[in-house]
Amino acid sequence: MNFLMSEHLFTHKYDIDDILAALCGTAPCVLDTRTGTVSTTAPTDAPAKNIFPLEPLPESYLTEIAQSAERKHLSEDEQTILDNWLQTATIASLSQHFSQGRTGGWLRERIKEAALDWLDSHDLIPPSMRHINRAKIAATTNTARSVTIESTDL
Repeated sequence: MNFLMSEHLFTHKYDIDDILAALCGTAPCVLDTRTGTVSTTAPTDAPAKNIFPLEPLPESYLTEIAQSAERKHLSEDEQTILDNWLQTATIASLSQHFSQGRTGGWLRERIKEAALDWLDSHDLIPPSMRHINRAKIAATTNTARSVTIESTDL
């Protein structure tokens, strides 16, 4: 048996930037994880286990971004920039801001979170990365802790 071709190995291929582009797209598309290709139509020769339909984020996601608790990590000026973008934004226009400074990077991270949720919901996170539970990490990193250090010297 060739272990490199085992059906038990994680063999899905994709580029996170392609997923982000599809989530910020204007039309549904399909991810073929044999090749990592995102296209408007599914290849006819691909096994069903490698074909994943991808829908653009709903326009309501703009409201979610505007109300994100993560805004606290932006300065007042950056929040103003974000609010200005979101006033006229569509899902398809979000990616044009990704490279525009810290605010654009923040916006890209929100879309990336949606991409990771999508990948997770379709079991497309490699087994070597499944030990990272984003919900648990978020819960523990925002929890205040205190430590009392006592001297044993009298």
